Amino acid sequence: MKTILIFPAQWYPTQPYLSTPYLTAYLRAKGWDVEQRDFNIASYEHYLSAPLLQNAEKLMAQRMESLKNQDSLSMKDKAHLDVLAMGLKFSDRIIAGVEEAKSVLRTPERFFDFSSYQQADMVIKSALKLVSDAHAPAVFSLSTFESGTRAEESTRRTHEATRDRKTNPFIHLYENNLIPGENWQNYDVVGISIIGISQIIPGLTLARQLKEKYPHLHITLGGP
Repeated sequence: MKTILIFPAQWYPTQPYLSTPYLTAYLRAKGWDVEQRDFNIASYEHYLSAPLLQNAEKLMAQRMESLKNQDSLSMKDKAHLDVLAMGLKFSDRIIAGVEEAKSVLRTPERFFDFSSYQQADMVIKSALKLVSDAHAPAVFSLSTFESGTRAEESTRRTHEATRDRKTNPFIHLYENNLIPGENWQNYDVVGISIIGISQIIPGLTLARQLKEKYPHLHITLGGP
């Protein structure tokens, strides 16, 4: 029996979750065939890249056009329209700078240069803001993922959120990037660690997609 343990988004990327590698090492020592994946880091890697940011840019433009075509707008819609317009104004510059920003954070001498770090931090936060604006009212940042509708507080609304492409950026990410990267037919058991509220929708979205695509998988959810 082969097992894969997954730590899903969203968790702060500078605070790796150590229980998964501990459990992997323990199970391997007991003779289990176990792999592990950090889908949290992988999620940031993909979303902080030109292809997915360009997709977010496209979604923002579509949402802005849809709002403009409405006969009347609420104050909330007007505010969102302004946010979309501002994001699209700078999106090309943000997308062009995201690889350089990641390079700064991965290079010790540049990371500890305050001006370089400050610029990189601003670009990365701005890039994730594009993803949030494309899926508003959801918020995706270095420190959280929130549905914006309090879906995390209700089993029914959480279930709906795992299928809501408008507000859930992880549906596209899993379908097109992370799930195709594994040969799931080789696994029997998938363990998904959900240790915080910000992981509820991303983690359950992953569980739902895997079970629908690969019904032979036994999926177990765990946490603190």
